[in-house]
Formats: sequence, structure tokens, C-alpha cells
Amino acid sequence: MINVPVVLSEPKVTISIVSSIKLQYPALEIKRIRKNVYLTQCKLIPNSGDGDPDVGIIFISGFIRKNIEYATKNCTNKNALCGNIKHTTVKVPFNCTTRIIFLNRPIFIENFTQNEVEMSKNFIKTCDPGENTILGDTLCEQNLKFTELFNEEIFCKLVKSEIIQCDIFENPTKSKYQTPINYMLKDIKEKIVMNLTIKILQNQQLKIP
Repeated sequence: MINVPVVLSEPKVTISIVSSIKLQYPALEIKRIRKNVYLTQCKLIPNSGDGDPDVGIIFISGFIRKNIEYATKNCTNKNALCGNIKHTTVKVPFNCTTRIIFLNRPIFIENFTQNEVEMSKNFIKTCDPGENTILGDTLCEQNLKFTELFNEEIFCKLVKSEIIQCDIFENPTKSKYQTPINYMLKDIKEKIVMNLTIKILQNQQLKIP
């Protein structure tokens, strides 16, 4: 027997996000946006599909880390304009819940509840020290047995992320410089569709032929 990761499911999850970003300085134009996706939670609730053992519910949360580089405008003349390149880094949170179908079922061993262990005693003292010794089970003493089994944890791996977004520049302000580009911006509203491919795994014992 060997303990190896087994793929339980590999769903593709689509998440819709709307976020607002405020730049520190007025921007002439956006030069580049770098995006990285991080998962902070990937929790599976098995046997939650109306009693179907092949269906589960997964809770996903995380954030998109965005680094926005943009050009500012400091001076201009009839032939040119100049400025600096600034950047802003923001975290755009997201969360969702989705139903998945198992390729392989997770393995869980049901934990037992506590059991009372009967101990045979010939002479039992009562809880009241003033009473005489009697025969039978004691009422002021319990003997319990606890059994707890630990199942293999289910974990997730982010395989692929795809981000499709539309940036809407809000509240543009008129520039004091007379150039073909007469407006500056600080407020950006983003509408994002993010597709995540997530691999859900559990270590399981497999027989070696």
C-alpha cells in the first residue's frame, strides 16, 4: 500500500467581479497592468449534493493582486509632453461557491461517538459518604472510552487562471495643458470575468499490484 495524491475533481470555475480602483496621481494613460491570482481558501463540503455521494460543494476565496503602471503629465509644449511613470498595487478580493462532480470519491471514515464502559464492581460506595456500602453500579463515577479517527485532508491546487476584463475610466478631469489629450483620470471601475481551473486532491492508499 502506498499513499499518493488522488484527483477527486478538476472543475473550471467562473467568477464575476466588479471593483473600483483609485489611483494616487492623475493618469494620462495606463501603460501596463500585471495580474496574479492567489487562493486563500479552498474548502470542500462532501456529500452535500442532495445526498448524492458523487457531488460536493466547494467554497473558494482569494484575491487578484494587480500592479498598475501609468503615465502622469508634468509639463507640455506644442510638440511634446513629459511626466513620470507611477504604479499602484491593489488587491481585488473574490469568493464563490460552486457544485462539483467527483471523478473519484473522497474517502472518509466516520468517527465514533463516546461509549460508556461498564465496570463490574462487587461493593460500590454511594456519592453520599454517610450512607452504607451497597452492591451495584456507582452513580458518581463514569468510565468512558473515546475513539477519534483522522481522515486525510482534502487540498486544492490552482492549475490555470484566465482573466477577461473591461476597464471603465470614471470622472475624468480636464487637463490644464492644451494637448490633444485634455483629460486625466484617477478612478477606474473594472468588470472582470475570471476562469479558474482547480485540481482537488486527497491522499489515498492504493494497492501496488
